Amino acid sequence: MDQGDQGNYAVSTLMRYLKGTDFPASKEEVASNAEGNGATQELVGQIRNANTERFESAEEVMRALPAPPDVG
Repeated sequence: MDQGDQGNYAVSTLMRYLKGTDFPASKEEVASNAEGNGATQELVGQIRNANTERFESAEEVMRALPAPPDVG
């Protein structure tokens, strides 16, 4: 099974946090929506610190995030 290539947040979790985001969107819009949807401050910070000012899709957000901490 190929789960590790993205090395990022689970797609279903990230999609829940990005609900209501109309892409393309600025990283501040994405971060604000994620925060409003209950994302952790760590994730919101990672979005705000991404090396881009604009995301074209949720998949692009996923690729921009570092690997998550261990989730039990």
